[in-house]
Order: sequence, then structure tokens, then C-alpha cells
Amino acid sequence: MYSTNTLFIIMKKPIIILAALVALLAFTTGCETDPVDPTGPSASLTAGANAIVDSGTVDIETTFLVKVSATAGDANLSRIEIRENGTAIAANRLTLDGDPAGGNPSPLAAETRSLNWDVNIVAPSTEGAYTYTGIITDENGLTAEFTWDVTAVNPLTPVDTQQMVLLLNQSGPLGTGGLDLDTRTSTGTQNETTHDLADTGIDGNLPLADNWKQQFQSANGAVLKSVASTVSFDEINFKEDIVTLYDDDTRAFDVTGTTDRVEIGDLFLVKTSSGSIFFLNTSDIVITADNNEDRYVFTVKL
Repeated sequence: MYSTNTLFIIMKKPIIILAALVALLAFTTGCETDPVDPTGPSASLTAGANAIVDSGTVDIETTFLVKVSATAGDANLSRIEIRENGTAIAANRLTLDGDPAGGNPSPLAAETRSLNWDVNIVAPSTEGAYTYTGIITDENGLTAEFTWDVTAVNPLTPVDTQQMVLLLNQSGPLGTGGLDLDTRTSTGTQNETTHDLADTGIDGNLPLADNWKQQFQSANGAVLKSVASTVSFDEINFKEDIVTLYDDDTRAFDVTGTTDRVEIGDLFLVKTSSGSIFFLNTSDIVITADNNEDRYVFTVKL
């Protein structure tokens, strides 16, 4: 038979062993290293000649430059993406480090650890404010982002349009027959130096109702050109377009002497002695029967 003290010692040994195991487990667990999250890439825009860093203003449909710098973290860099107002830009609007983008996102070469690229972007065709985001992604799927703002503007100057500009029959009342385009006012043609166009009056050999020649010519150093019927008056909306049309000898033709008989819809360009160029649409022709108050009605863009 065991004594009471002996029985207590026998029962105490398992308790001591269990306590020791718990202590050992706690020590072992406490010494384990917490897992470390992988380091992702870093990326930013850098300064350079003609490069946008934070914000800039560009002409619509022109190409602007940003310089992208990126460095890998624990994993190699895998792709680059450029977004405009949150949407990936069409690849044909991107040039990446001198090469057309094959896609957007665009994959990077294997084992890429860093890049310093010139990224050229074709600006939108619509005026407005745009926010761009560049995204660099690594092989772990971690990303680095950078942003910049661009304001796209139209560099062209809208035309001014004036309706109901009149050139009157020169054989009409005194003080008619001329048109001063700088002021868009009708004038006379006798002993006057401000008019740029002059009507040629009537043919006295024809019946009264049909004797207006319905022709005009330039005056006082102005240059008159007729415009091809393939040109749309409504599509010329910028001053620069008027100059381009005037210089295009495939669509604008010098008028030597007088015009042909003018009809509604005929288009003309006039460069005045001051150097201003006016685009005229013959929007109406009013023919009177017996008073020589006939007139051309022009819509003028300038």
C-alpha cells in the first residue's frame, strides 16, 4: 500500500510534465517570425525637356510627352498601363520608349527591374480637362500609380459669321455697286477707294427685266477667287481654315477680270488690300424687274 505522501508524488508527475509541455509550446510559438509582406514597385514622373510632370496644357490631337521612372520591389516589373479619366487609352495613341504600344496594358520584357521611359501620348480630339493615371504592375500583382492632369485646347480661332451682306447692282441708285468687306457695308464705286468688290451693272442691249449682268470683280487691290463646288461652306469654321483654303490652288481659283454669271450657292474668297481674307457664300440673289435694285446677298465668314 502507498502512503498518502507517496500517492501525491506519483499523481503530481503528470501535472509537472504537462505544464512543461505547455510552457515549451508557448515558448516555441512566441519565437516564430511573423510573415513579411512583399515589397511592391515604385513609380513616378520625372522632369525633362518638354515633358509634363504634374499638369500641362496641350493642343487637341497633338502628341505630348511624359517621362516615366519605375523600380521593382521584391518581384520583377511585368506591365505598364496608361489610363485617361479612368479608361485605358487606345494603344494606337501611345508610344512607349520609342516603340508603338502593342497593347494597353503593355507587357514588359522578362526580368525587368527598372525603367526610365519616354511615353508619348496623342491628346484627345475634344477640348477639356483630363486626368491621366500610369500604373506599373509587378509579377506579384502589386502596383504603383502616378497621376497628372492635362487641359486639351483647340488652337484654332472660330470664324465670325455675318448674314445679309449686300452687293447692289452698280446701275442702280447713286452710291451703289460696291462692297467694303472690312466693314461689310455697301458703297458706291465712283471715286471711292474703300470697296473690295464692284458689280458690273447692266447690259443695255438686253430687255429691262433681264439686263443685269449678275457679275462682279475685285477692286482697290483686293484679290478675288472662286471656290470649288466640292467645298462645303458649313465645314469651314476656323479662321485658319479660311487661310488654308485660300492658299489651296486645287480648290480656290483666281478670278481674272469678272466672275461668271453668279448663282445662288456660289462661293468666293476675297483677300483685301489690308490682308484680311473673307469667305463668301452667295446665299440669295434678288432680281428686280424694272428699277436696277438687284442685289447679291452674301453670308460672310471672316
